[in-house]
Amino acid sequence: MNFIPKPGEKNPNAKLTEKQVKEIRLIASRKYGKINKFGNVDHTWLGKKFGVSARTISSILTGMSWSNKDMVHSRWDY
Repeated sequence: MNFIPKPGEKNPNAKLTEKQVKEIRLIASRKYGKINKFGNVDHTWLGKKFGVSARTISSILTGMSWSNKDMVHSRWDY
């Protein structure tokens, strides 16, 4: 039997809330905070700010985790 993980905050192992994920994406899109040599927000810095790894930040920003389909949208989010 295959186990299908619950998306987003429904997953008991989730370390971030949907609100935090939106904040991470906003910070990265506005390039606020520590900037790396490539001109992007430093994932290690951002991870420390939210208590997760740089890899988790990268996964969020590339859509590998916390994809838009996993998130509940309200009409006020846009």
